[in-house]
Amino acid sequence: MKKITFKMQLYISAALILVGNLLSTLLKNGILCNIAWILSGLLYIFHPAYPSESADNPRIERAVRIAGVILILIGLLIRFRV
Repeated sequence: MKKITFKMQLYISAALILVGNLLSTLLKNGILCNIAWILSGLLYIFHPAYPSESADNPRIERAVRIAGVILILIGLLIRFRV
């Protein structure tokens, strides 16, 4: 299996949020949008991919995981169409 790159992870995250918003609109269920944000955040926590230019920074993995936590907080605290 190919290793997930930073660019691919951004596309996956954007697709998750887009599909979550689309399903939320079509099914008239706002919680699906929040679930998409939480899944996107979990993706960054469990697989902290970062750009290859930042590989020499020792704190980049922690920064990516913090960004994942922020995405989860957005999903938990903001009530999208709920």
